[in-house]
Amino acid sequence: MADGDIIIPDENVLLDWKRYYLNLDFYPGIRLTRRDGLRFAESASEYLELEDVQPGISEWRMAGGATSDGVHVAITKHSITLDVLDPPNLLEWYEHRFEPLVRMFGDTFTPQVALRRNAIATCLLDLPGDTDARAFLGGWVMLMHPSKLAPIERPLHVLGVRLFFPPFEETEGEHTEQRRKTDWSVNVRVESSIDDPGKLFLEADAGWDEPTEWNDAFANEAVRCMGVATTFVKDKVVKFLRQPPFPANGEDDNVQ
Repeated sequence: MADGDIIIPDENVLLDWKRYYLNLDFYPGIRLTRRDGLRFAESASEYLELEDVQPGISEWRMAGGATSDGVHVAITKHSITLDVLDPPNLLEWYEHRFEPLVRMFGDTFTPQVALRRNAIATCLLDLPGDTDARAFLGGWVMLMHPSKLAPIERPLHVLGVRLFFPPFEETEGEHTEQRRKTDWSVNVRVESSIDDPGKLFLEADAGWDEPTEWNDAFANEAVRCMGVATTFVKDKVVKFLRQPPFPANGEDDNVQ
């Protein structure tokens, strides 16, 4: 591909969000019965429009309809999962409903400790013009010439990059206010879309591994994890993709 054929994403590119996911592990475990599952679904209906309720003895599954279309709730003896596929609403819409639902779950079943928390955000980024996502990743991000694939002797359908960032603490000075710290890790996937080579698939899979008390403030803190994952995609991953292949010799990049 000749120079100039690759057009990078705009700085404020619109992202087509495909999934919001939150999983909370807790201790001690709870006892699952069909009766309790139906009661919980009835209480949850105050926040979500649930159309399909399956209160099994090993897992309760609930699916939303109407304004809650795409929402799936799963509860096991040791976890509660809130999953939204192809969300028709903004993230804030789900946060405003998931927070009281998580709080209600805690009040009902009284878990004492929140173990691992996991939030995932995925989206599609539409590359401008006729830019091929595989050419963009290979030529702009990875600096991989197409001839490198010749030994495989097969056409390439998907090309991707995976990055993992662990929790870290970095001291920038002697004072504590200059200390940068994060207690969460994040797995990042950047791939050409399977269905459309003109789009990039972006995913941030964030995890908090340190146990914490499940108290009155926990519901708000837990639901905010979804916002952490989406913000990481918007503010960090897109910025990463817009960088030029090589540093600009001390100058700010001139991406248009």
